[in-house]
Amino acid sequence: MNTDSQFEDSSQKRVNFDSLSKNAISTNELTGDKHMEKRDRFELLSAYLDGEVTAAERKQVEEWLASDPSVQNLHRRLLSLRQGLRSIPIPQSQLPVEDTVKQVMTKLRRRSQRTWALRGAAVAACLIGAVSGLLLNNSRETLQFAQKTPSNRHQLANQLRHSPILQKLYH
Repeated sequence: MNTDSQFEDSSQKRVNFDSLSKNAISTNELTGDKHMEKRDRFELLSAYLDGEVTAAERKQVEEWLASDPSVQNLHRRLLSLRQGLRSIPIPQSQLPVEDTVKQVMTKLRRRSQRTWALRGAAVAACLIGAVSGLLLNNSRETLQFAQKTPSNRHQLANQLRHSPILQKLYH
């Protein structure tokens, strides 16, 4: 909520028409100030009705209610709205409270069981992955690739140098 100093500052905002030229005042600025002032009054009046104002704000609202017909009209409308909201019947639950609590607890248990099942499945998948990785790593014969030995490389290089196709390209 606004503090006293903030309220006084916002209520003191006035446009000095004498000091401003008519060209300097735009319609948007004026309507924006009026709109903000109306919104501030509405919020303060609503807080007043809820008992959420400071002593200075209460005094300001009471002055408005005593002198401003638009605030009086807004006050009546807000009181009518509040009364209407309070008179709306609250629908009664179809189930007794005990049954509702049982249903909620059952849903929570199911969720908990589902969560544990998913966690168990994740752990099992990790274990299967780890075990299969270890097993595959231990059986190097099945995954062993041809090793490159220096003799094989030299042999291949010699064969390429003496290849008839390469000799034709270079000569």
